[in-house]
Amino acid sequence: MTEGDTAAEVAARCGPPADRVEWRVDVLGGAGPLLVRTDAEWVYNFGPSHAMGIVDLRDGIVVHAESGSFGYREAERPEDFRRDRRCHLGTFSLGEVRARVRGLCGEPTRTDAWTERRSRPGHRGPPERVHVRVETWVYNFGPLHLTYSYTFENGRLVRAKSGDYGW
Repeated sequence: MTEGDTAAEVAARCGPPADRVEWRVDVLGGAGPLLVRTDAEWVYNFGPSHAMGIVDLRDGIVVHAESGSFGYREAERPEDFRRDRRCHLGTFSLGEVRARVRGLCGEPTRTDAWTERRSRPGHRGPPERVHVRVETWVYNFGPLHLTYSYTFENGRLVRAKSGDYGW
């Protein structure tokens, strides 16, 4: 995929992404939003021996594509994750995509999610207000293991911490 490709062309060439995150951006003018656009990030998992593919889109057009961390092997059973130690702190760097965390850790025990609106300078233009989707995933692997909490903003890891022993 290259800059300028449409989302439909990427989907036709690569298939459905392993994860897709979308958020709204208001481009601000004097009296209010001048324009509203949708930004998105699609993540492709090509397995543990290949880098993940990350595609950034703006209003359905590719604006950037890059390689991420190595992918992951899909678990055959949910209990595979409890036996595997791939989910501990230090496994993931800040900026990691949430698809890789889910791929290595499984589904979280608990999820808290909300949206925040944040202002920022526009890229070569007027200021913008970004609707940031914040998600905190908590993993509980039982009373013999610490709980882990991972916080994402628009699909990217911004904070990781351990908690008390599980329940």
